[in-house]
Amino acid sequence: MFFKSLNTEEPRNKLISWASVGLVVFVSSFIWSPSRDGLDAVYILAFFLPVFFLLILNKFSIAEYGGLFTVTALAYVGYALLSSVWGAGGFSFLLVQFIVISFWLIGTCWLMSNATINLERLLNVLIIIGSLVSIYTVISFYQKGYQNGYHLEVRLSCWCSARNANLLGGLYGVLALLSYIKLLEAKGRYFYIYGLATTILLLPVIFSQSRSALLSFLVTATVACIIFKPTIKLWMLQILLIVPALSLLFFLADVPQIIMNRFSSIGYRDQIWGFILNRISDNFIFGIGMSSDTKIHIPNMEILNHAHNAWLDIFYRTGLVGFILIVAHFFLLVFNIRKTKIHYTLLLWLIFGAIFSIFDSRGFFWQIDTKWFFYWVPAGLLGGLIVSERLIASRTKLAEIA
Repeated sequence: MFFKSLNTEEPRNKLISWASVGLVVFVSSFIWSPSRDGLDAVYILAFFLPVFFLLILNKFSIAEYGGLFTVTALAYVGYALLSSVWGAGGFSFLLVQFIVISFWLIGTCWLMSNATINLERLLNVLIIIGSLVSIYTVISFYQKGYQNGYHLEVRLSCWCSARNANLLGGLYGVLALLSYIKLLEAKGRYFYIYGLATTILLLPVIFSQSRSALLSFLVTATVACIIFKPTIKLWMLQILLIVPALSLLFFLADVPQIIMNRFSSIGYRDQIWGFILNRISDNFIFGIGMSSDTKIHIPNMEILNHAHNAWLDIFYRTGLVGFILIVAHFFLLVFNIRKTKIHYTLLLWLIFGAIFSIFDSRGFFWQIDTKWFFYWVPAGLLGGLIVSERLIASRTKLAEIA
């Protein structure tokens, strides 16, 4: 009786509205959620539940579910799940993550194919919330730091789920990139609004001292400039802001030494990566297998939580097979975009995450945490956008023929 009552137009539209708003709430929760458990709760209540009922009530459609984009992604996570059989265990934990990722990718594609999701508005929501939280995070951290005798070399951390300085820098690096892309084509008062937002969003990137976040931002911002060709006015504004800011930084006490210390070391990554590379050849094709424990035990070193390189970790744990599957998914998205601003924006977000993940993170097959913001979130949105535009074009053509 319950499902029969839902299978009418009004309840279906309410579920679609719930899921549409839920998608925005879930994506934005990476900025404001206080913990990983908070991300899980938002995902379940705001997105999973309405999508679950919508998928049950509608006929199966491989095209609406994401087609080849979803198939390749699920082939990767499915194989990663299978590899836990010969790995160190954790099949039930990884099975839950397989379901969570599957519903995110399938649900996003279906929703964007059947509802109007304004992605430009979504990006603006992220920029606005990010700017407000950035100001609060920087002020609260250094206010507390002043009381406890912190110095500038203490890296910015956060109360939110991205508590690690590297993750915090990466999160705000993405947001700064999104704002910067909008700045490149902004006119009138929006030029100054996005200019201010970009500056505010870059503060956590700088104060976190995250080299991977800074590198990812510089690379993707440069590519954005090549694509969108900013005006002379914007170039002048950047020079007027950057040159005095850099000059001021170098005159502050300890800043040159802090920069020297941060950029003169790669934080034992050479030893971590060397250790893993020496062991990849032992399980080159199929990998050592996934596990719910991703710690790396290196002799004469502290135990590390993960490989600090998502791509290397994928090869290490799922071998050449898993690596080819995730790379295939990545390049399927890259080569199927259209030359529009929103496509380029989501693609640059994905590329930012791909670069950032070279220097931090475990493999992409894991529970919902800040690392999702660097791959699964942009991949889901970009795949959904491509699929939805194709389906809309196909429906329009059929309607014209009819």
